[in-house]
Amino acid sequence: MSTMAPEGLLLGIPEIADIAGVGRNAVSNWRKRHSDFPTPAVETPSGLLFDVGAVERWLIENGKISTRIPAPNLLWPFFDALRADLDQREIGDFVIAILVYLEVCERAALGTIDGVAEPDTWASIRAEEPRRLVRRLTSAVAEIERSHPRLAGLMSNGMRLAENLDGAAVRRLCELFEQVTNTADSEYSRAGLFEEARDRNHELARFTAEAATPAALEHLLARLSVGAKSVFDPACGEGGALLLAGQIDSVDEAPQLPTLLGWDVNAAACDLARTRFFLYDVDAEIRLCDSLRERPPAGMDVVILDPPYGLRDWGDAEVYTSERWRYGAPPPKCADLAWVQLALEALATDGRAYVVLPTGSLFRSGREAEIRSSLVRAGVVEAIVRLPARLRRDTSIPLVLWCLRSEGMGAEHSAVLMVDASRLGTSGRSTVTLEQEEIDSILKVITSWATSRILDVDDPRIEATVVSQENIDDANLDPAHYRKEERADTESLLSARRAARADVLSAHGQASRDMDNLIAHLGASQ
Repeated sequence: MSTMAPEGLLLGIPEIADIAGVGRNAVSNWRKRHSDFPTPAVETPSGLLFDVGAVERWLIENGKISTRIPAPNLLWPFFDALRADLDQREIGDFVIAILVYLEVCERAALGTIDGVAEPDTWASIRAEEPRRLVRRLTSAVAEIERSHPRLAGLMSNGMRLAENLDGAAVRRLCELFEQVTNTADSEYSRAGLFEEARDRNHELARFTAEAATPAALEHLLARLSVGAKSVFDPACGEGGALLLAGQIDSVDEAPQLPTLLGWDVNAAACDLARTRFFLYDVDAEIRLCDSLRERPPAGMDVVILDPPYGLRDWGDAEVYTSERWRYGAPPPKCADLAWVQLALEALATDGRAYVVLPTGSLFRSGREAEIRSSLVRAGVVEAIVRLPARLRRDTSIPLVLWCLRSEGMGAEHSAVLMVDASRLGTSGRSTVTLEQEEIDSILKVITSWATSRILDVDDPRIEATVVSQENIDDANLDPAHYRKEERADTESLLSARRAARADVLSAHGQASRDMDNLIAHLGASQ
């Protein structure tokens, strides 16, 4: 039978076990019990390696799998083989460059991209001898980027790494991508492979973890933006939430897809975001920009934001004293409430913003407390949602969602909805994940309050209460502080302390009177 698995790739017993969905011991038993099990192609100090084509044939013919080996299971062994010449970051850059290049070539063939010369396409280059193939590829992507500014920087840097590789290996990788994406199954699209490569990169080398918003937060932020005509992310990172904002409206058949605008100060993250939008064929303006220094665009329907947390020394004297900080100048030691204010600054008169921050942004004292007081008095804080801890891979800091509205919208409704959803989620090895039903429950609480001013809680693990401005204690916006049982415990403790203080004062007064009587008695006896 024919196989889709490319020649030259090798699999170890752990990879074979993953493909078949069994334990490693099961694969070892197959080797012992089946004389026709493939013989090892290579024996290394870390274990035996088998030809991927032979393994695929054996697994299918013996009923262990029913379809060809999934794309990621083929790609990772190939990526592992590249480690001899490239580091993890370079492998990711190289793979993404090839994905973009092949996507460009396909769209050029379909006529959806103009201006790609036939000699620069993969169909023309693929038959070249290995050394010349690499030279032609690097030249082709440089020319394509020159003539298509939208693609500038998405291929050339990664493709230059091919100069460190054997041309035959580069050809095999391109052919592998062709094989596994030659199907209508979206799991094997180039965009899907990009996501697989990105996720694996974050697991093995967390160099960009800070720029990647967890999937649960991406979905929550995107769904909160449904129906908006414009969505702005001032710290878009790799663009996941912004992309979903466009895709969800597309799936929901919105009459008009939103205008998507993303800024980020990290050039590598911007390039990944631009790559993502290109591969998914979604229009967005991604700009390399420091949002904390430049004024945001005005008139946005929705702002979504999962910024870097706790940034220190985030500006200079000019930035710290800027007039843009309407609710108070954020301290140099922490930019958290600067993000809140710039999100508000970008809103239309009826706009809303959703900002993910650490819980400390809700109760830290000093200048930040003064800013929170100003925000509450202005009526721009609509709701605060305490989220489960460990949602992010790169930090275990508990997070909260600030739900904000334009100042004009808050004049009549200044109370703040406090939501504690911290008990949701399923704990994994290193992170907590939210199921779709849990995201739906959080969304329901937020939107029912925003649209109808009612509490609609359908999950008993979520606690929600409405707190008026007058009852917000010392600018503390932590929903946990306003839980009914916690407030009852706090009131009980305060009552006990008041009673104890009264007892101490009473005893002190009695002791003073006794001392006065004793002194008077001694004076009289003399």
